[in-house]
Amino acid sequence: MRQELPHIIPAPQPGVAENFSAYQTTHEFYYEVQQRLEFQRYCEWYYATAESHRQELKKNARRTQHFSVVPSPLLKNLDDF
Repeated sequence: MRQELPHIIPAPQPGVAENFSAYQTTHEFYYEVQQRLEFQRYCEWYYATAESHRQELKKNARRTQHFSVVPSPLLKNLDDF
C-alpha cells in the first residue's frame, strides 16, 4: 500500500540558503552590537562607582586622621588613585 502513494518531495526554493545566510549574518551583527553596548554601559558604571568609592575613601581617611594619633598609611597612597 505504501508503494501506491507517490512520494511528495518539495522542490528546493531558489535563494533560500542565501536568504537564511543573510538573516543569520544580520542577527549575529545586531547581537554583537547589543553585547558591546551592554559592556560599554557596564564599564561606564564600574568606573563611576570606582571613582565615587575613591572619593569616599579619601573623605573617610581624612576624617579618621583627625581622631587618630598615628597617621593613616592610606593617606599616603590616596593621591595615587
